[in-house]
Amino acid sequence: MTSPDLRVLRHADAESLLRCAEPWLLQAEPRTNLVLGLAHSLRAESSANRSRPWLLSIHEGNSVIGCALRTPPGDLIITQLERPGVEALIHSLGAELPALPGVIGPDPSSGEFAAQWSKLHQLPSQLRMRQRFYVLHQSRADLPATPGRLRRATSSDLPLVAEWVAQFTEQVATGDPRDPQEAAERAITRGQLYLWQGFRPVSMAAWTGATPNGRRVGYVFTPPAERRRGYAAACVAALSGAILSEGDRYCCLYADLGNPTSNAIYVRVGYEPLYDATQFTLARSPLEQRM
Repeated sequence: MTSPDLRVLRHADAESLLRCAEPWLLQAEPRTNLVLGLAHSLRAESSANRSRPWLLSIHEGNSVIGCALRTPPGDLIITQLERPGVEALIHSLGAELPALPGVIGPDPSSGEFAAQWSKLHQLPSQLRMRQRFYVLHQSRADLPATPGRLRRATSSDLPLVAEWVAQFTEQVATGDPRDPQEAAERAITRGQLYLWQGFRPVSMAAWTGATPNGRRVGYVFTPPAERRRGYAAACVAALSGAILSEGDRYCCLYADLGNPTSNAIYVRVGYEPLYDATQFTLARSPLEQRM
């Protein structure tokens, strides 16, 4: 049973969520970058041809204590929440819970959500990925030179970028339901995707999750034949430096803790660990699986 002081508000749109919870989200920036950045993106986008997102703020008395966001058919993303807040969130979602494919959030909140979900539905949850969240406030000037240069991807790069996005999604196993072609075209059209260009493109990275003070770096990928030559580090360093030079106070990114190479690259570039996060796959009931 949840405390009567705890309540969960379901917001009609991103503007409503931000009006209610942005001051709290900004207090913890960049820890809340994922939810905050998605809310800003949803507010700026047209809602046409898009399933209605789940936009929730969790309150204790008059204070915001957490937020959750989901853009179907993706996972539920949560901020840091204590156990009573997780209980209130699960209770508020009610009949919608069985359709959830997964949950993403900081440790131990995501694990608490997965455990309570499993207990409620008598179905197991499965660990999908452990991640470390890194933040960068200042570019390093002492990195070794790497042949090539950073350039923004153009429409002519779409076939290559779409192939790389597909490989990235498969290898990293993010659970991202978006079509790689669509995701690549979207990032290129918005000017968010960059390539490290030698004689040919050899690595990529993109920025997303723009918030009032920072951006998140993602889609970091180098094809197998081009690895171990410093291209990914050069690409991430150059893109991060460009973001900071444009006035952002920080860059941030997630790294799979099962991939020591990528974690070492980000530390070498100057990123510092801030917290760990976990993704869980939530099992669906036999009825849901047939739907």
